[in-house]
Amino acid sequence: MDIIREPVRQEGKLTPNDKSANQRIYRLELSFHSGSRKRRGRKLIEFQILSALVDSLLILAMSLLVCFLYLVSLKTELVNILPHRLYFVELFGVIFLWIQFCYLVVLRTFSGATFGEKVFDVRLGIFQERYLLSYPFRVIYRTFIIYVCGIVVLPILSWLFKRDMAGEISGLKLTSNI
Repeated sequence: MDIIREPVRQEGKLTPNDKSANQRIYRLELSFHSGSRKRRGRKLIEFQILSALVDSLLILAMSLLVCFLYLVSLKTELVNILPHRLYFVELFGVIFLWIQFCYLVVLRTFSGATFGEKVFDVRLGIFQERYLLSYPFRVIYRTFIIYVCGIVVLPILSWLFKRDMAGEISGLKLTSNI
């Protein structure tokens, strides 16, 4: 494969004809439009929040399935549980948080991103970091920090300050290839 270089004159300046030829090469022949645009700041945080919403829907579905299987395995009807709603809500909350923690840590460790992060092309850390032995522990640490701060508080603070606060604390920052 040949490397396409920009046409440069002897004195090192591009002429208007050279610029239009260069634009034709990149736009028409290679379909390359203005290079890659990396998401940064508030836009990156917004896409992380959207990916968290997608992941939350998947985790909610898995949690409801586990609770349903729990009720079926005990041969209990929902009518019998209604007087003990507080117990069921506590049980569902524990199941939800445990599935969420496992989902985030396992998928980020083994596949590099959760389903929501893959949809919005947001990742934790750069590609080379994912092969380090410390990566799973940093993912656990970042997830734990977000849990301790109250799942919603840290993303809102990150959005307000236009920085990945959890990434700065844990050392595992958000990245995007778009």
